[in-house]
Amino acid sequence: MAKGQNSGQSKCLSLTKRLTLPQQWFEYLLGVLLLIAGGLSFLRKPSAETQPQAPRRSVACAWGALIGLVSGLTGVGGGVLITPLLLFFNWSGVRTAASVSALFILLNSVVALIGHWSATSFYLPEGIGVLAVMAVAGGLLGARLGSRVLTPSQIRLVLGVILIVAGLKMILSA
Repeated sequence: MAKGQNSGQSKCLSLTKRLTLPQQWFEYLLGVLLLIAGGLSFLRKPSAETQPQAPRRSVACAWGALIGLVSGLTGVGGGVLITPLLLFFNWSGVRTAASVSALFILLNSVVALIGHWSATSFYLPEGIGVLAVMAVAGGLLGARLGSRVLTPSQIRLVLGVILIVAGLKMILSA
């Protein structure tokens, strides 16, 4: 089977009934998006004197809508996109941004699981229980490291590196 093909049909991300995005373009777009998000983690570091300032409601709504749209189109959870945004514009501290990201990821995961169940008659892939237990264990370990062990600069570094590595992998494997 050719790369990017599934049962003879090209995998596409359907934007509308008339417009589709070929799988390879989708992977490039997603990779670039992850690289941008990772790069934002390194570009702007707030000084110790600068307190985070919440955005105006209209700005927050506009960015939230854009993140929702991009998340829906690409399948990337909003938490991956919102954390670098919160940090870049100094709308939040690192630990608060990580907490917000975790909430977004949880909500997106629950919605995705409901969508999966509705499309598969409540069928779950084999081994999902072990994966879920390990994800919870990893989440608990990450929460402990992020809240008690790592400094905000270290958290920012880890976030940026993970996003950049994921973006490069996506682009190079497309």
